[in-house]
Amino acid sequence: MQRLLVATASAAALAGLVACGTTDRVEAIPGARVGTMAEHQLEAMHSELATGTMTCPRLEFALDASVRCVRLAELSGGRQIRVLGTVTVTSTKDGGRLHVRLDDDVSEFGVSGEELANDLRARSQRLLGTAPTDVSCPYLVGRTGAVVRCEVVVLKRTLIAPVRVVGVKAADYATDYRFSAEVFDKRLNPALPSLLREIRSGGLGS
Repeated sequence: MQRLLVATASAAALAGLVACGTTDRVEAIPGARVGTMAEHQLEAMHSELATGTMTCPRLEFALDASVRCVRLAELSGGRQIRVLGTVTVTSTKDGGRLHVRLDDDVSEFGVSGEELANDLRARSQRLLGTAPTDVSCPYLVGRTGAVVRCEVVVLKRTLIAPVRVVGVKAADYATDYRFSAEVFDKRLNPALPSLLREIRSGGLGS
C-alpha cells in the first residue's frame, strides 16, 4: 500500500439502520455492516484496489466515534495482504456519514491456505500415486521461520505436512515456502508406510 486511501460512506448507505418514518435512535452500527460499507466505498472510489474484505468491530453511532478495522486483500499467486484502517463517524444527521482511512503500510502479508492446499494436493498425488480425498492448510504469515501444518486425507487416513517460510520479499509481498523433502515427515506420520503399501496393493477401492 503505497499511499493513503480514504473514502466516505454516504448517508444513503446508513439510512437503512433506521426504519422509514420512525424516530428510533441508532446507538451503534454492527461490525459486519461497518466493514461492508467501508469496503464498498473504498472499492468504488479506488478502482485500482485489489478485491478485499474489511473486518470491523461494532461502531458507536456518535460524532467522532471510531474503530480500527483490518482489510484483507487477495493478490495473484495466493498472496494475501492485511492493512489496518480507521472508520470514523463524521456525521449523525440525515442517516449519518462514515469516513474510511487506510494506513499507508501493509501490516502483514503471507500465503493463503487455498494456495498452499492446491500446491500440496499436486505434490501428494505425485508422491502417493492417488488423489487425496481432502487437503486443508491454514494461512501462512510471511515471516521467515514461520511454520504451519497442513492435513491431507487419503483412504480415510490423515497425514500431516508441515510447511515453513524460508524467505520473503516484502516489496512484492512474496513468501517463499518449503515443504519437507519427503512432503510427509515420517516422524509425524507413522502410518505412512502402511498407507503406501495399501495403495500399491490396490486398496483404493476399499
